[in-house]
Formats: sequence, C-alpha cells, structure tokens
Amino acid sequence: MSTKVFSEYKNKHSNDYAFIFGSGPSLKDYLDSDFKTSEADKNIIKIGCNSALKNNLDIDYYFVGDPHFTGFLANPRAHLSPLVKKQKFCRLVIVPHLGDLVDDFKSYPTSRYKEKNFSYIPTDIEKEKINQVGTISMDMMQFAFHAGFKKIFLIGHDCNYMQKGKSSHFGFTHLSTLGQNDEPAHRVIRSWTWIKNYMEKSFPDVQVYVVNPVSLKLFPGISVNDIMDIIS
Repeated sequence: MSTKVFSEYKNKHSNDYAFIFGSGPSLKDYLDSDFKTSEADKNIIKIGCNSALKNNLDIDYYFVGDPHFTGFLANPRAHLSPLVKKQKFCRLVIVPHLGDLVDDFKSYPTSRYKEKNFSYIPTDIEKEKINQVGTISMDMMQFAFHAGFKKIFLIGHDCNYMQKGKSSHFGFTHLSTLGQNDEPAHRVIRSWTWIKNYMEKSFPDVQVYVVNPVSLKLFPGISVNDIMDIIS
C-alpha cells in the first residue's frame, strides 16, 4: 500500500478546527459537557481511534493502529459504526484482522525510523511513511498536520496509566512515575515531545491545546468551557 492514500487530504482542512480523541478517563468530561450536549461542536472535525466509537462519538476520521483493544478482534464490525462520517484508516499491519471489512478502510504503511533514533517525523506523509512510534495518537497528529488544521484540541489524552478506568493492556499498569526511560507512560510522553518539536519546526502556526490535562502538559491546558472562546 502507498502513502498516496493521504494525497487527497493535503491542506483539505486548513480552515477547520480539529478535535483529536484519545480514550483516557477525562474524555467523559467532554461527553458530559454542555459544549457536547448542546452540539456546539457540530462544525468541528473530529478524529478518533481504536475504541473511540464505543463512546458514541460522531467521528469524521477514524484510525485503527492496534487491533488488540477490547473486543475488536472478536467483533470488529461492532467498533465500526456508521458514525464515521468521512474515512476510516488503518495501519497496513491491521489489514489481516479486518476480514470482510477491509474495503471499508484505507490502509497505509508505517515506519519506526530506527535508523533515525525513532524520533524522526516525516515532513510529508504523501512521500514518507507515518512514524508509528508511541501510540496511534501520533498517527492522528501527523494526519492533522498534513490536512492543514491550525487549531487542534486533544481530548482524552491523559497519558496517565494509573487512572481508574484506564485499560491495563500492553503493560500500561503498575507505573508510579514518568521518570524511567523504559516505562510505557514515559515513552508515550517522549513521543508527544517529538511531535511537539516537529510541529514547532515545520508547522509553527499550528496551535495545540490539551483539554482537561492530566499528565500531558507539553501544550497549553484548557477546560472544555474554554474551547468556545478559542474558536469564536
């Protein structure tokens, strides 16, 4: 599969705002907010991943990077609701898990860029593979830069794997600090640091906000109620 899968999205959303959803417990603050229930977010482009659709979110772009999250392998169709408005994407390695749903997705190759110390973020994802190091959130961010969003709001990206209600799969448990390089939580924060450095160098006009931040504090933190002031 070719990186050309992203060609049609180059700067497609240069006049739009983006919500990029993670699955951290703080996502509930957004789901329960007046901002959400009043549909004040109806004109904002929403990008989600993995189990986001289980939260009844109306997603425009949906990314699957890990088929092992709860329930997907057993019943992928249940996670791929009609709530995806525009396009579903998956890493190339996910294709064998999709069965008869494979035609519903656009698949794309990725790289860990080991030869560049993992931290390399491609300038153009039409020409180079997305860097998949970290979490699928990194894929969504690289897509958002490519699509031209100038204001990006991170929702549910808590980066705190000790939180009540946070999934315990893939070793994201028993973490007491972010200080050791081999801890998963530290690695995720480190990947966000690479994304931030890349953004500041290649997309200095892009602004990223973390809504109700927990452990991800590399970008300005705001409340759900602050969003309207920023987009108005």
